[in-house]
Amino acid sequence: MEKIYDFNLFSNIFENEVSNNSELSNIIWVKNDDKWELDKKVRSKLLNAAKKFYDEFSELVNENPLIDIQISGPFTHKNASKDSEIDVHLILDIENLFSDNKFLDVSIKSKKFKWNTNNEFSVRGIPVDFFITRKDRQHNNSPLYSLMKNKWIITPDFDKTIDDRDITRKFDDITFEIDEINNKLLSKTYSPLDYESIYKRAIKLKNKIYGLRRDFLNDRKECTINFQIFKKLKKSGYIDKLIDTLSKSYGKIQKQ
Repeated sequence: MEKIYDFNLFSNIFENEVSNNSELSNIIWVKNDDKWELDKKVRSKLLNAAKKFYDEFSELVNENPLIDIQISGPFTHKNASKDSEIDVHLILDIENLFSDNKFLDVSIKSKKFKWNTNNEFSVRGIPVDFFITRKDRQHNNSPLYSLMKNKWIITPDFDKTIDDRDITRKFDDITFEIDEINNKLLSKTYSPLDYESIYKRAIKLKNKIYGLRRDFLNDRKECTINFQIFKKLKKSGYIDKLIDTLSKSYGKIQKQ
């Protein structure tokens, strides 16, 4: 089990780890005639994993056809760091499935939390984060690459402004998971094994937040979106809430 960490790390995250790459990461991208394409093996693995992720939602979405599977996030920008994640979005036309959109959003986030708790997927050592994104909530500023069509939907243009929906989407996703693990920690029905599960999930969220901060340090313009999410998490008190959950779950494990 990972040792309990230094709380100060959230504000002192490798200030000197700054890269100066001018192109996309060759870990997952291949350059052909000045055009960037996704590595064939990487694309295949991402598509297969995305389909398994989609199976988690098949009952909820009533076999609604999948519109697209897209990559966004740091790896569609230059200067993605070793701690960045690949964001994979399953685009669905589901806004008319429920009259209560709030119920739909909570149901999707609950399914995603269950998936993240039971699965850990990476490609070439890069963690992959999966999202269900409603068709009406797609962004139109940040770069997007279609896994299904194997081409850019929005080509990288680092002069474009941030799409606030990207910030809101990832912030909401992270805060939902922090709330979920905190609520489970407070439940009186949890067993010792459950506390260990909570702790491990909290560690993953901690590492995700570290990655947001590091991405900003690696490129103070292109990855500003991740820094904005980091700042919003800190300002809203969710980093403190995660620290508290980590401490309490670790304490309960040590008392066993």
